[in-house]
Amino acid sequence: MTRLCPACGGSGVKKFSENIDPSKISSLSYASRKPPELMHYALSECESCLTLFTESTLETEKLLENYRDASFDSHIESEFAAKTYCNYLNKFKIINGKQILDIGCGDGTFLKLSSKLGAKSVQGIEPSQGAFNAASEMKQFIKFTSIEKTEYFKEFDVATCFQTLEHVQDPIMIISKMIKSVRIGGYIAVVCHDRSALANRILGQRSPIFDIEHLQMFTANGLEKLFSNSGLNIVLAKQIINVYPIGYWLRLAPMPKIIKLFLEKKRDSGLLKFRVAIPVGNFLIIGQKLKDDLP
Repeated sequence: MTRLCPACGGSGVKKFSENIDPSKISSLSYASRKPPELMHYALSECESCLTLFTESTLETEKLLENYRDASFDSHIESEFAAKTYCNYLNKFKIINGKQILDIGCGDGTFLKLSSKLGAKSVQGIEPSQGAFNAASEMKQFIKFTSIEKTEYFKEFDVATCFQTLEHVQDPIMIISKMIKSVRIGGYIAVVCHDRSALANRILGQRSPIFDIEHLQMFTANGLEKLFSNSGLNIVLAKQIINVYPIGYWLRLAPMPKIIKLFLEKKRDSGLLKFRVAIPVGNFLIIGQKLKDDLP
């Protein structure tokens, strides 16, 4: 089935042909923060908001199976990412005293840090067995399932989804479920890659956002339309700056494979552990639910 834009519902025109080598697909292909493979499905570009998206509908159960069986090797990186998200949300005062639901929570690091910052309660949803197994003491706060198979109704103050909306078959439905999960006055916070950001425009198809996992690559404009069309009042929409060790940034950088393999072995030692803040085009958008009768 041909898809419409998963951000604004607009029509698309073919932009990129499929680039997938089955021999390169492994248990890491659907793991978070892996070295870039730069494989992707055929992609259309929305004529309205310029979001890229897969031309055809993929089988949801097969997608969930891929994530369930994926490896997890990003505990260190997930901690850095969670600190970044907590810093931004904490400045906006939507962690302390709040009941929080995190979609695609990985090993639960964001949940743990939110609890330390005063969250009243935390709940995570994670479809990957590897990530769930890595959650350690946070397992008790995580449901090993997918948001597609979960329903909540006005149980939370905040619903978050970090670097996950690109991976799902129906982002509009996911946002709808998140909206239903929060009370009136509650917040929806999403972080996604912004393909229109400077770094991604410079790198083009060599950007790590071109990935077999990404069924859509939003623009900032597309994300704002997704929130507005869902009936949310947008209270914050901005590029954020991530902090990671140099070793992780080099892992993502386009360079010869032999150099990458060498750096991969060294990424947790010496200078490669030094932390650097870089604006790589990640976009944070926060919307508030002001009424019940949303689309």
